[in-house]
Amino acid sequence: MSYDERSTNLASTASVAALILSDPDCMDLELLMLQPRRVPESELAHLATVWHGRNLRSIGIIGLVG
Repeated sequence: MSYDERSTNLASTASVAALILSDPDCMDLELLMLQPRRVPESELAHLATVWHGRNLRSIGIIGLVG
C-alpha cells in the first residue's frame, strides 16, 4: 500500500485526524482537522488568505484510531 493510500485510509478511519502543514524549517505549523469534523470550505478560503507568505506545505497526516 502506498503512502497516499495509507494516508487516505488513516484520514477516513481515524477517530481524530488532522493534516499537518509546515514551513520548510518546521518552525511554523498548522493543523487542519479531517475527523471527526472536516474544516468547512468557507473556513479554508479564509485560512488560505491568512497563510499567504508563510510558505506552508503538507507534511503528513496524524490520527488516532479507536
